[in-house]
Amino acid sequence: MGIFELGSSAFDEYSADECEIGIDLNKITDLLGITDKSDTIRMELEEENHKLLINVGGLSYTLSLLDPSTIRAEPRVPQLELPVKVVLNVQISGVR
Repeated sequence: MGIFELGSSAFDEYSADECEIGIDLNKITDLLGITDKSDTIRMELEEENHKLLINVGGLSYTLSLLDPSTIRAEPRVPQLELPVKVVLNVQISGVR
């Protein structure tokens, strides 16, 4: 999970009101991974249905959005001072 901000300068054309949406990044990464780099990607938010419509390369996809309020906060990582030291001796054979 992460926070990702994508500004209007990343787009050829951009029209949006400020909003916060939750997207499964694995799904969108998989989808964008099968596109050609020259493809134009069009994304449209359907707020009332909580969907993101994506058109790319002549294909249309619909992604269900996640409710950002249901995503739990990032856990706090405690600052620990452990009395441990690890030393590794590495030898790589065949490397000159």
